Amino acid sequence: MLPSENPLVHLNTGRSVIAEESLASQDIEDTNSPGSPTTCTDQQNQDLKTNSFIYDNVSDGQPINNNSLISGFNIRPMISSILNLSANPNPVVNEAGSENNAKIVSVNDDDMENLNDLTELIPGLYHLLDLCKDDGSNGLVDKIIISKEGLKNLCNDYVKNSFKSISDIDYNQLNSCTMRLIGCYGNHVLITKLLLNKNIIDQKLYEMLIRSSQQASNIQESDNKLSLRPGIYFLKMNLDLGLVIHWPEYGCYEDNASSQRKKNMINLHRYLTKLTDYQICLMSDQDLNSFDWEKDNDDGVLNDDNKMCVEFEVKKSQEDQENFEVFDGFNISLPKIIKSEIEKSYNDELYPKVVESISYQAFITQNVIPPLNVMKPGTATIKNGEEFMNRWGKCSVRIDRSTMNMKMLEILINYGLNIDDLKEQLNQYQDALKEAKKELESKKENERLTIQEDAKTLKKLAYNKLEELYGRLEDDIHLNIEIEKFFSKYSDLKVKFDAALIIEWQQLKRRFIYGSLLIREVQTQASNNDKLDINEVNEAIWQTMYNMLTYPKFLSFSQIYKDYFKHLGQKSMIHKFTFEIPDNQINEYDKQASSSFNSSGSEIIEKLFSQELCPNNSELRKKIIDLFKNRYNQWKKNIFSKDIDKIGPKWTDYKKIITENLGVEHETSKRDIERNAYEILCSLIEARFPDGPLFKIKNISDNSYTILRKFTNIMITINYELDTVQPERLQITIYETVLEQEDCLKIQEDEFHIPNPELSTRANGKDSYSFTINPENEL
Repeated sequence: MLPSENPLVHLNTGRSVIAEESLASQDIEDTNSPGSPTTCTDQQNQDLKTNSFIYDNVSDGQPINNNSLISGFNIRPMISSILNLSANPNPVVNEAGSENNAKIVSVNDDDMENLNDLTELIPGLYHLLDLCKDDGSNGLVDKIIISKEGLKNLCNDYVKNSFKSISDIDYNQLNSCTMRLIGCYGNHVLITKLLLNKNIIDQKLYEMLIRSSQQASNIQESDNKLSLRPGIYFLKMNLDLGLVIHWPEYGCYEDNASSQRKKNMINLHRYLTKLTDYQICLMSDQDLNSFDWEKDNDDGVLNDDNKMCVEFEVKKSQEDQENFEVFDGFNISLPKIIKSEIEKSYNDELYPKVVESISYQAFITQNVIPPLNVMKPGTATIKNGEEFMNRWGKCSVRIDRSTMNMKMLEILINYGLNIDDLKEQLNQYQDALKEAKKELESKKENERLTIQEDAKTLKKLAYNKLEELYGRLEDDIHLNIEIEKFFSKYSDLKVKFDAALIIEWQQLKRRFIYGSLLIREVQTQASNNDKLDINEVNEAIWQTMYNMLTYPKFLSFSQIYKDYFKHLGQKSMIHKFTFEIPDNQINEYDKQASSSFNSSGSEIIEKLFSQELCPNNSELRKKIIDLFKNRYNQWKKNIFSKDIDKIGPKWTDYKKIITENLGVEHETSKRDIERNAYEILCSLIEARFPDGPLFKIKNISDNSYTILRKFTNIMITINYELDTVQPERLQITIYETVLEQEDCLKIQEDEFHIPNPELSTRANGKDSYSFTINPENEL
C-alpha cells in the first residue's frame, strides 16, 4: 500500500500513522498539515489497554492519556459541522433513518427478528453520517449522507423539540448544551472491545458486532443483515462527554482493498477529524502490516474529487549514521510547588514525561496515592434475613440516624433481620402507640361530656342571674354558681348570655316611664288644689295608668296625655278638674322617657315597687305589678329558656379546636414514644453486629409486590455505605504550555533555538489537570 493510501491519514489536520519501528530511520513531513497523530499496535490477543492512544489535532498530534483533556465543545458547532460535511453544496439527507436512540440494553430473539440495525440495541448511540449506495451517472456509487433521524434524535434528546426539520434547528437552545468530544477509529474488533470494557454493551451485543463485522463484505450485504452500518456515530458517554466513532467498512485497511473502499475510509476519517480535536486510534499489528510505507504515490490511486490527499516527502536520512546528537528542547521555569511535587515522586518509574509537539509542549507528572479506606456507597435488594446475614453478617452494622426513620427500621426488622428479640421490642413500640391512641379517644370523650355538663351549668347561671336582676318578680330561686369562673372558659358566650337576659317588654316599659312622669305632675297639681281629695286622685291615677298599659294599640306620648291624663278629673272625681300641662313640659317628659328607655329591667321593677310612686295597699298598683310579672313569666318561659339553650356550649362547636389541640398533644406523645423506641432498636441492632468492616445503612424501601392477589413477593432495597479499601492509585497531572510570539519566530529562523514556554492557564483558572487511575484496571 502506498503511503498516501494510508487509511489513517488526517486530510485536514493530521499526519500519517507511524508504526513502532517501521520508520525509525526516516523523518516524514506532511506537506499539507503540521499535525502528526501516532498509533500504538497490539498483539491480537493482548489486553486492549496496551494499544490505544488519544491524538490531538489542535496541538499537532501529541498523545494524551485521558479523554478528560478534551476541551469544552458546544453541541451547536457539532451539529453545524455535520450539516456542512458533505462535499456537495447541498448535503444529502437520509429521510428513511431508523430510531437510533433507543435505550435498550438487551433484547430477546423474537425482538431481534424485527431489527435491521444494531444501532437500536446500543444505548446512547446516534447514527450521524451513513455510507450507502446511490444511483450515479455510471451506475451505483458510494455516498456519505446525513442520517436525519439520528441527528434529530440527538438534538431532541439534548433539547426537546430543538430539531423540527433539517432546515429548522433551534441552535440557540442547543448552544446551552456543552459537551466534550473525543474521536475513535480503527479496527472493528478493538473498537467493540473498548465498548465492552466500558460496560456500554454486554457480551451478547459484543459477539453480534464481531460476527456482523466479519460477515459483511460490502454495503449491499450489510443491508440485508443485522449489523452496524459503516459511517460516523455519536455515543453519549454521560451528560457532558461524547465519543465520535468512525465505524469503517470491513477490510478497508487491508492491502488489497478497492480504491473506492479506501476513498470511503479516508473521507469518513476526514469528517471525524473535523468533528473532534482528539482521536483514539485502535489498530492491530495485522492492520499496520498491510501498509506499504516505502512505496510512492505516483499512480495517484486515491485522487478523489476534493483533491484532499496528503503528500509526504523524505527530508533527510540517518541510515548511514552510527550515532546521533541530542539537543536541548526547551527550558521552562516551574513554580516551587510543582518542583516539590516532582522531587517528591521522582523515581525510575514515576519520572515526569514530556509530550512532544512542533507547536506546543506539555509534560506529565505522576504520583502514587497509597491505599486508603473509603466509605463506598452501594444499593442491594434482599428477600429475607438469611440473605442479609450472608452478605453483611460479619460486618459492623450501623444505622445512619440522620437518614433512617422508624418506618425504615420496621422494614429492616420485619423483613431484613428477622430476629426475635428485635421483633419483641418492635411489638412493645406498637403497643405503646395503640395505648396512646386509646388515651386520645378517651380525652375526646371526656371533653364531649364536659361540654354537655357546661351547657347545663350555663342554664343554671342564667336563672341565677334572673334572680339577681328580677328577684322581686321571681317566686324563689337559690343558686350559687361562680359566673366569672364559667365565662373564663367560655368567653365567647358572655355577650350572648347578657343579651339573652334582656326582657322583651319595650312598649310596656316605655308607657310606664312616661306615665310615671305624668303621675308626678298630676299629683303635684292635685296637692295644690284644696278642693281635690288626694286619695281619690291617686285612685284615679292608678286606674288611668292601668288602662293605658293594657291598651293594645300604639300610643304616642301626646296621645297618652290627652286621652288619659288631661281630663282625668272630669271623669271620676266629685270636683271636676282639668290637669293642664304645657306643651314644652310634655316635650320634656318625652325626652326623659326616651332617655330612660334603655334602662335595665331591674330599674323598672324598682319603680314598680317604689312607695313614693304608688300607695302600698292599692289594688290597682298590684294589678300593674302583676301585668309586668305576667309579661316577665311569658318571656321567661317562651323566649329566655330557648335562647339559653341556643347559646349553650355544644360539642359540634368545639370539636374541631379540641380535636386539633388533642391531636398536637397526641403527636408529641407519639414522637416521644417513637424516639425512645428508635434509639433502643438502633442500639440493639448495632450491639448484635459489633465487629467487622463498617456497614452503614442509609435508607431502606419496601418494594414487595403481590402476585395474583394471593402471594406476596418480599423485596426490600437497602442503600448503604461499606467501608472498602481503595487500592493504590496513580495520579497523573498534565501541564500545558504556551510559547510567546517571539519564541515562535526564532524557532522558525533557528532550529537550535531553545524556547522558554510558560504554563498555560485553563478556563477554570488552573494551570493543570489531574486525574487518577487504577493501573491494574484502567484502559
